[in-house]
This record gives sequence, C-alpha cells and structure tokens, in this order.
Amino acid sequence: GALRASLRSIRLKKQLRASASIEVSYNNLGYLLSSLGRKEEAREVFEGVTARATDQAVLTLAYTNLGELELREERMDAAIAYFERGLAVAVQHEYDATRAHSLIGLVRSHLMRDELDIAEQHLDALRVLTEGVAFEVCRVTSTEALVLGARGEVDAALERARVGTTDASLAA
Repeated sequence: GALRASLRSIRLKKQLRASASIEVSYNNLGYLLSSLGRKEEAREVFEGVTARATDQAVLTLAYTNLGELELREERMDAAIAYFERGLAVAVQHEYDATRAHSLIGLVRSHLMRDELDIAEQHLDALRVLTEGVAFEVCRVTSTEALVLGARGEVDAALERARVGTTDASLAA
C-alpha cells in the first residue's frame, strides 16, 4: 500500500534526477515508517536525509521528525538537541512553519522534563511567531493547554484545548 507507493515515488524521482523532490520523498517515507511503528527504520531514513539534504527546509523537517522519534522514546536530551538543530536551521532560513514545529517540540520536551519555565519561554516564542496567522491558532492553543496542564491548572487547560478544537474547525 502506502509504503510500496512511497518507495516507487523515490525510484521514479531518482530516474528523473529530482534531488530536492527525492529528499522530500525520503522524509515522507521516514514519517510513514514512524507511523507504522518501524522507528529504527524511520530513524535511519531521517538520519540519511540530514546527512545528504541540499534543501534546508527538508533538513529542518528531518531534524524535527528525529526529535519526535526521540520524544516518543522519552529520550529528552536527544529530542531537545534535534528540535534545537531544526529550530536553528529554520531561524537561519526564515522557515516559520518548521520553526513553529520545532518550538512545539521543545515545549513538549521541556514539559516532560518538568522544566516549566523553559517550556513557557518556547511557548512565548511560538506565540510571537504565529501571531495573526489564523491556521496556526489551533496548534498554539493546544500547546498552551499542555503548559496549563503542567501547571496543574486542569480546568483552564481543558478550556484552552476546547478553544483549540474550535479554532481548528474554523481554520479548516
């Protein structure tokens, strides 16, 4: 199914010598493998993308995807390192969408380490970055809900999460 189609796409793009497009396909393959629970294969694919990427936007995605893998495995130091690498490239090249993704990963990682102050600093940076961007509102509000929950403000967290789901349905 999807895995076979992804591999076929990579083969065709290699034949066409579409290198940037191949990098996107490899990143997508890694994401698919991760979704299927094949984490080590996904890690190898993402690491391959980081080693060979010529497209900096794809590089930031690969770093954040590696951060997500590490986060799921609760390896916070590695997750934070990958999210920070992705953030650095995104800031350097002004890729706001991947910058937002890296910031959200950093918020979640620091919350898992009970580093609420650091998580809130990244949340503040996310708010500034996404201010006035309608389709980002749902990601920001759901991240705010995580921070409120970590503070022990359960009712406020639930309310913020509800606002996030409402914002998501309006943005769609």
